[in-house]
Amino acid sequence: MEADTENLILDFLKKQPMGATVTDIANKLDMSRTTTVKYLEVMRATGLLDYKEVGMAKLWFVSTRLSYAEHVLLERTRQVLKAVETPEKHLELLKRATQPHIETFKTYPPEERKKLAKMFREMADDVEREKEKTKAASSS
Repeated sequence: MEADTENLILDFLKKQPMGATVTDIANKLDMSRTTTVKYLEVMRATGLLDYKEVGMAKLWFVSTRLSYAEHVLLERTRQVLKAVETPEKHLELLKRATQPHIETFKTYPPEERKKLAKMFREMADDVEREKEKTKAASSS
């Protein structure tokens, strides 16, 4: 929901070359002013939005500090972070991301496949070593 709301705000503000007030945004998106302000402030903190003061009002607009590519990268990063909220979701994402590579490696000669298996074993060993360090530190 949060990303959807942020995208709605971004889409609306992209169509407002002079910017829009909190009231304009809240009315257009059928949101309370309080909720709208919270979203706007968070989006400003992440660099997506900015505002200019005109008299007593703040006119909000899409930030020009970030390029379009940076906006897209930020959105994709948010999606990944949301996808890995729990260890189970993280593991599932990791499986889906590595599966095409594993399928490709299956077509490689045996020596190359061994390199992949070795790499995964080393990564698993690193995780276990870190777990042991954490356990030892917490028992001290």
